[in-house]
Parts: sequence; C-alpha cells; structure tokens
Amino acid sequence: MSDDELLGDFALSPDADLDDVGRTYGLRLEQASAGVTVAEYLMQELNGPPEVGDRAPLGPVELVVRALDGDGAILEVGLALDPRAPSSPDVWARLDRLLAALRRVRRRPALGE
Repeated sequence: MSDDELLGDFALSPDADLDDVGRTYGLRLEQASAGVTVAEYLMQELNGPPEVGDRAPLGPVELVVRALDGDGAILEVGLALDPRAPSSPDVWARLDRLLAALRRVRRRPALGE
C-alpha cells in the first residue's frame, strides 16, 4: 500500500477554508462549513486528539491527518479522492506499528534538552 493510499492523494494546508476546498474539488458541503478551516473540521469530526492517519469523510472524499506538531496540532492534511479501506488485517497491523513508532519519536526530547 502506498503513502498516497494511507495519507491521501493531495496535501492540503490545515488552514485552508473548507468551502474553498469544496469548490476546488467539486464537493457539495453543508452550509455549516462556512468559515471553517480544514483543521477545524477534522477536530470536529475526530473522536479525541488527532493522530497521523486519522480520517474524516467529506462528501465522497476523505480528509486524512498527515502530520502533527509537537503539541498535537494538525500541520498537514491529505485529501483522499478514492477512499477505500485497506482489505488486509496485515495492513492494519503494519499501520499500527508505524503509528506507534511515530508516537515514540514524537515523545523523545530534542537533542540538548
């Protein structure tokens, strides 16, 4: 499975206006999306703090958390145009191991601290 399949086909700024994203990709969004950023939408849709790989549906596509800062704020979002669930339990196991490794790296103190 490629990174694009896991983290989306296109990178978006978390500060992008959700309505602008909708217009760009021809998505019909609810009126409640006015003035909402991509990151704000993800935070509303996710259960708990975001983690890399988290997904939220947006019409026929999905928004995917690609990167977080040290405080857990969303730095980069992917847009999956053809969202599909991985078909193999092995894929989920590999993804769990990858996410665990990323969390360990994120928790390490920076050099010189």
